[in-house]
Amino acid sequence: METTALPSPPGNAVLPIRAGTPLPGIATGGTGPMRADTEPLIEADTDLEAVCQWLTLRVLGKSPHTFESYWLNTERLLLWAAIERGKCLSQLMPADYVAYVKFLTDPQPRERWVGARAPRGSPQWRAFAGPLKASSRETALRSIGSLLGFLHEAGYFRANPLKLADLQLARSKAAAPVLERYLDLDLWHHTCAHVEAWPRRNAHEIAHFERARWLLTLLYGLDLRRAEACGHTQSIFHQVQRPSGSQWWAALTGKGGKSRTIPVPAAVIEALARYRAHKGLPPYPAGEDTAPLICRVNGTRAITAKMLYVLVKGIFAGAAEELEVSNTHGAAHLRRASTHWLRHTGITHKGDYAGISLKLRGRSAGHSRLQTTQGYDHAPRDHWYAELQRVELPWKR
Repeated sequence: METTALPSPPGNAVLPIRAGTPLPGIATGGTGPMRADTEPLIEADTDLEAVCQWLTLRVLGKSPHTFESYWLNTERLLLWAAIERGKCLSQLMPADYVAYVKFLTDPQPRERWVGARAPRGSPQWRAFAGPLKASSRETALRSIGSLLGFLHEAGYFRANPLKLADLQLARSKAAAPVLERYLDLDLWHHTCAHVEAWPRRNAHEIAHFERARWLLTLLYGLDLRRAEACGHTQSIFHQVQRPSGSQWWAALTGKGGKSRTIPVPAAVIEALARYRAHKGLPPYPAGEDTAPLICRVNGTRAITAKMLYVLVKGIFAGAAEELEVSNTHGAAHLRRASTHWLRHTGITHKGDYAGISLKLRGRSAGHSRLQTTQGYDHAPRDHWYAELQRVELPWKR
């Protein structure tokens, strides 16, 4: 197969695939030893065409975040294969994947692969910001495993080389890790008090305060992911009449396009009515309400996921600054916190303090496995820790 020579960008950096920059010619592939002898079930003559088939048929319907993650990890693999191994995807053998996982722990040569965030097409662009953590390496393997499994099932590959390399991380067989990315009750109350003390001297300050108060309530109260908070309108809320009285529920489409309908706490509905009144809307949504869950300060357009992330980080940073002198550890913890911590905090508090069962919390959060929800339980560990403090030694103090 004819290939094009790899361009030599400034600083010997690796050029990205997207944003109009061509993939190194060898990476398009098509004749590697992993190719099956029979006609595949997909319309693909080259490796790159097969990747695009996978993206279209298996990944496109997932959330934008998932799609971007899968594409990014595939792009990195294709670039590494072409640059470091001189191979296309169908030429990579099990040993190559072992080498690639090792590469992810320390991308070398560093000047070629690692750098600060920069626009695609820029001479400063690099494929990595640094070595990948274990969780990020697992995500990368999950993306690559999905691709290679699809190519095998479709008859494009004769085997799945990643399985032959036995690199699938058996996380599901291990105990669920306890998630520490949450705020304890004191830090959560401090964060809310910090927002409650914001100045409200004019319409602009009031708008910022009301939005911050609502988004904290929404993400914590309903355990929402960032994409869920930015991807829905207020029509998710609907009222039903039950023998016990009126109830509010929320119909959501979450990660992987999975739908769930969950009960809404009365405190969230009260906060919703307040936020809608601030935006000049009737207290409660009805029918196909087009108002976004979280609006921009000026106007009725929805905020983006990136904007939400920046807003929440700003709230945590302000709350941390107030704690700097009295609670240095708490301030540092708040500075690490991000939007997803609100989801973790809500799930954790509903179990540790409200006593809501693991099963019901998992259903509200949209977890497919109870083992995932179990990772949010901290009270048993705290009790365990307290019990172990009873151990004494005979030495004099």
